[in-house]
Amino acid sequence: MIINKSSNNSTNLDWATIIILTIIAAFFPIIGLCLSVMFFRQKYAPWLFIAFSFYFGWFYAPQLDLLVHYEHFKTLNGKSLLQSWADLNTIRLGKEVYPVLFKYTVGLISDSQNLFSACACTVYSSLFVFGILIPLYPLYKQNMSIPSWLLFLGVIFSVEFYWFLGFRFWSGAFVFIGFYLRYINSGESKYLWLSALCTCFHYSLLTLFAVAFINHFLQNNFYLYYGVLIASFIIRFSNFSFLRFIGGLRILDGYAKETISNESIRISVEKLAVEHREFGNQFYLLREQFAIIGPLIAIYILYKKFGNSFFIKYNKLWSFCILILSLANFGYSDLTFFDRFFKIALLLFYIFAYMFTMSEQNKLTIKSQLNIILVLTIPVLYLIITPLVEQRESLLDIKLWFSNLFIS
Repeated sequence: MIINKSSNNSTNLDWATIIILTIIAAFFPIIGLCLSVMFFRQKYAPWLFIAFSFYFGWFYAPQLDLLVHYEHFKTLNGKSLLQSWADLNTIRLGKEVYPVLFKYTVGLISDSQNLFSACACTVYSSLFVFGILIPLYPLYKQNMSIPSWLLFLGVIFSVEFYWFLGFRFWSGAFVFIGFYLRYINSGESKYLWLSALCTCFHYSLLTLFAVAFINHFLQNNFYLYYGVLIASFIIRFSNFSFLRFIGGLRILDGYAKETISNESIRISVEKLAVEHREFGNQFYLLREQFAIIGPLIAIYILYKKFGNSFFIKYNKLWSFCILILSLANFGYSDLTFFDRFFKIALLLFYIFAYMFTMSEQNKLTIKSQLNIILVLTIPVLYLIITPLVEQRESLLDIKLWFSNLFIS
């Protein structure tokens, strides 16, 4: 059941090809996108996709966090880099290196809303390509079975296209995952240290690095990992607030965020989370929690057939997946914290399941492949459909698909 597609990949592109592709991307962005998808194994595909993301962001009006940062960006017009860094709203919205340098650099060109959104989308898509897809390239350039295809789509679509509206967090998350996957693939510790660069995008990503650092030194004590995971689910499904417990520790006075250290704010945040989960749209709220079932069952099917061989080879990635899922569960009372880190766990589980399947796909029986297909099809379709439905109003804008930067 392996789908035979050509995996030939030209190592060198001639200048004529580059010029033609540049013209296509500039005047017919939608065609450039289609070409990048159809020929995703080719060297030029990522660049066509990134070029399309600039165009996409240009016509996709800032919303959510991106809009807040754009409004702040306009107030920095004419200020030096140091003045921008010391601005009171910069301190409130994010004093990390990336947002400050991004706003200053874009401001040197224009204060255009379109340009701001386009550049944010381009950075986001570039980091996704080089952080997620490039480390997996040695796998997806090969022929893939149907289960492998489903898991590959799960990796891609567990990331929602409009997360660039978050501006800082997901771009930083891709930086971390990109270096961490290179650390897993190569075993070189320098990539683990480089993953700390994610904190230049969002301070909360320090948590990811801290967990990865701890995981690096733990010696495959999976009883400990599974014990922590079980404890995290107990915390999640009980009324105990782990964040409230942390906020009550006197040793963290002056260091913890106000949403954790301030009791009244903390209670308000927890109440909002409960109300949101109770009365919010379940179609979107359960997206990740439903989608994670697919790779977990697929991993179990592969484990039953092949045993511990793959877990031994990629034990650090598997243990890291467990720890991040546990971390998300411990922070369940904080809606934003849980939402962000559970989505990272979902992405990592799809990556792990994809790597597992690709390593063993030639040994899978028809029955095993059919079982994996059955458990993955609906979760992966759910991942694909939900963002399209949620952002349907913006996506139905005709200019988004049938225009270009020259006739906007």
